[in-house]
Amino acid sequence: MMPETRSIIEAVAAETGVAVRRILSSSRVDCVVQARREVIRRLDATGRYSSTQIGIIVRRDHTTVLFALGRLEKKPSRPKWRKPFIGHVKCNGCRFCSVTWPPKPVAKAPKQVARVRRYLVPYAGADADYVLKRRAP
Repeated sequence: MMPETRSIIEAVAAETGVAVRRILSSSRVDCVVQARREVIRRLDATGRYSSTQIGIIVRRDHTTVLFALGRLEKKPSRPKWRKPFIGHVKCNGCRFCSVTWPPKPVAKAPKQVARVRRYLVPYAGADADYVLKRRAP
């Protein structure tokens, strides 16, 4: 680390009362974050370092540096999907929904009747004729 950057970090540490190792750590405690942002602002004010270089000095990503400098804004969060509110459930086919009240009865499927399986079996002595016979259970 260059002496100039070290002196800036030490000056901020002395002013804020936060240790240098905590400023350079991954701590997210508010006082440490504020001290780190002050270091980022002072390093940027020198005009010698890019956001990537400042990020390397304070051990952060360059986008974190840009956020600290206020050059980037947070994207607005996308609204979460919500189940649509239906306030008129008991309507009778209004223009806003396709719900009718009372609901129409659903036709039940007919019951399956046990079918007798049949298959074609040629009988003895038949030419091209086949006879339907019941399959033995």
